[in-house]
Amino acid sequence: MLAAAEGDISETIRLLAGFPGTEVQTWCIEHGQTSGRLRHRLLGRRVAPQASPALGPRNPTAALAREVYRRDSYHCRFCALPVIPPPVLKRFGRLMGEAVFPVGRTNLERHGAALVFRGAIDHVVPWSLGGATASENLVTACWACNYGKSRYTLDQIGLTDPRLRPAVESDWDGGDGLRVRSRRISGPARTGAKRSE
Repeated sequence: MLAAAEGDISETIRLLAGFPGTEVQTWCIEHGQTSGRLRHRLLGRRVAPQASPALGPRNPTAALAREVYRRDSYHCRFCALPVIPPPVLKRFGRLMGEAVFPVGRTNLERHGAALVFRGAIDHVVPWSLGGATASENLVTACWACNYGKSRYTLDQIGLTDPRLRPAVESDWDGGDGLRVRSRRISGPARTGAKRSE
């Protein structure tokens, strides 16, 4: 992604060709997404408490999601993997093209890197159990940790509260630099479109 952000598309294509996309995609689908269910089954933890879903929206606004990603330095608070927010992945996919970096609607239609590095905003206390969509209950998660945790409480799957650990200190910006640079790379000059005055 950094090579693309610097405008080196041929180097980005070379690096993506060497990435084990299919193997990573398979791991994410077969193991990453189901890890919470497997942990719950193996640990034999109790059933989730009865609660009503939280009042208010389930999904954070774009502004709240950006706030959480920035607060957490664009790293998963569960496993510390650097993540890329979905809007940046979509922009990268458009820049690289569907044949090189697919970012389709289903996991089977996505490049392995688009799965493993895809960021998500996770409710620590699940929304379905009354957890609010507020910054104090939200953390950055990678796709596998977010879907692995699923609707379970931390106790049910034997995880410590990720908010108790400090966020990773890093210069990683979640690919924000790509947003700015790709506008220049894929703007009117590259596409041949005329600018409206």
